Amino acid sequence: MLSNKTKTVVCKISVHWIQADIITALQEGRICLPNDSLRSIAKSIGGEDIPPQQIKHHLMQLVKLGAVSIIDGAYSYEK
Repeated sequence: MLSNKTKTVVCKISVHWIQADIITALQEGRICLPNDSLRSIAKSIGGEDIPPQQIKHHLMQLVKLGAVSIIDGAYSYEK
């Protein structure tokens, strides 16, 4: 019989440096997705010259990976 228990698995994957920096900043609390703009996210990862559209692209890639969620139209991150 199958168990209804939820399990968590941790694995290492290679991602773009911007995605890695976003995840690191989220874990450290330097980024608050519901409140921060794309430009402020770029500043938080030390990339003031990164266009907002590129930050959005990398956030969407993190959504596809399951690291970031979209809830009610807003990005969400849960440790």
